[in-house]
Amino acid sequence: MKKKILLTGATGYVGGLLLERLISAGHEIHVLARSPEKVVNRPGVEIFKGDIRDHDSIASAMKDCQIAYYLVHGLNTHFAFEYEESRSAQTFTAAANEAKLEKIIYLGGLGEEGGLSPHLRSRQLTGKILALGKTPVTEFRASVVLGRGSTSYEMMRLLAQRLPFFIDPSNLRALCQPLAEQDLISYLMLELGRASGISQVFELGGKDRCTYSGLLVRLAQHSGIKRQVIPAMEIDLRLLAEVFELICPEYARVGRHLMESLTYPTVQNEKATTQQAFPEVKPIGIEEALDRIGQFHADPRELLTKDHLLKIFRGLRGRFPRWPFTNWPRSLLLDDQKK
Repeated sequence: MKKKILLTGATGYVGGLLLERLISAGHEIHVLARSPEKVVNRPGVEIFKGDIRDHDSIASAMKDCQIAYYLVHGLNTHFAFEYEESRSAQTFTAAANEAKLEKIIYLGGLGEEGGLSPHLRSRQLTGKILALGKTPVTEFRASVVLGRGSTSYEMMRLLAQRLPFFIDPSNLRALCQPLAEQDLISYLMLELGRASGISQVFELGGKDRCTYSGLLVRLAQHSGIKRQVIPAMEIDLRLLAEVFELICPEYARVGRHLMESLTYPTVQNEKATTQQAFPEVKPIGIEEALDRIGQFHADPRELLTKDHLLKIFRGLRGRFPRWPFTNWPRSLLLDDQKK
């Protein structure tokens, strides 16, 4: 059955993929975007310029819609993202109450309550705020999404390309449950036709579980990139975020927030409910997901220079003077001692 749908976050990774599927399915789509020029203008798509924090913008785009997808986050904001996400959710909830929507479909983050990073805590709080309204909310919680364009995937790809070896700190060995982009989009599309008069939470996950460092290694190996993995003691996340910003400046702001989530497990604890509601989806594993993405090639020019690495090493050694450096590349340490 064709529906009129409000899509937010269409200029993002998941929103862009979902927009294409909704167009193919023949639905009538209203897109709310701060940058309308970034949205594909196609038959059946009406684009509304506006901000998710502005009630009038939402109300205008939401008019006559039956279902709304809430796929926005505040990680790129210059202000406190937790405040911005809560404010946006409250505004959206108020507009949905007035529009009398059938359903809101929201994509949040996996994680156990009571043990969440600020990023994951904000994601789950957003879902709770949306569910406070009159409109039933279906909240999907996912871990790492594997697909070209996914922030998590692209960050790992750059790390695999630029780092000559990987460090495996003891406090970053929490398990994640990567989900292939195709499976995520299947869940989001199937929810359109599922009858539901109450708010529900579904935990999503792929076939496999692994540590974040293990996922980074598997991603590199899949593209034929060999990197030595060096076990290390616990590392300060604030320092790690500073190092990450030097290595991947393209994702500096988002990366800092996501880095805080690496010490918390993001795996399915309630799998049966999801399988029962969506029996059509059979989530694939990491290797099959990477096969669908395809290999990438490590450009030698992407590797960090020796001077760049030395700057990072000196910062780590200054912060952790008792950290054993004996397993690190001797040529780098010798060069450092000469300076």
